[in-house]
Amino acid sequence: MTKPIFVVMGKSGCGKSEIVSRLCGLTGICRIRTTTTRPKRSETDNEYNFEDLSKFHADAESGRYIAIRQLSLLDYFGIDKHNLDKGGIIVADFKGFTELYGRGLLVVGIYINSDRNIRLERLKQRSDFNLEQFEQRAVDDDAQFSLEEIKELSRLVPIYILDNNDEELEDLLAKINLIIQNYA
Repeated sequence: MTKPIFVVMGKSGCGKSEIVSRLCGLTGICRIRTTTTRPKRSETDNEYNFEDLSKFHADAESGRYIAIRQLSLLDYFGIDKHNLDKGGIIVADFKGFTELYGRGLLVVGIYINSDRNIRLERLKQRSDFNLEQFEQRAVDDDAQFSLEEIKELSRLVPIYILDNNDEELEDLLAKINLIIQNYA
């Protein structure tokens, strides 16, 4: 039986990484790490596999990654195809979600919706916060994450749309845990 891949997606600063980290601890679900060339934010930054740019490009050329995304001149992200067969939970963008779905995998989307000002305040807490980069990411996110498009696709494939604005994180985690349990 194919194990589901839960794809947590949303705009920058909506809480994806924190939600996935907490869910892994709460449920024991395996985290599928994406690979990136961006620098670590801290020594405890363990949500990604970090590679240098030349190795990433060589692995990408060999077909190792899907859903490759370039966020800046030197910052690339990709999903390692070899990490998908056991199922689990992953932070990805909408492109990553649709590529996983297009591969015939059992994919369940969890879109975290959050207001722009709340996301901005969360991102200001990061040591690497840069307002200019946030503004560019916000433009990119708005283009990528059309709520109408996500709702349209959710008619064909399971995508749950949850708000992370005023809700307590524990309540949001409980809702996502119920979604995960429905596919266990």
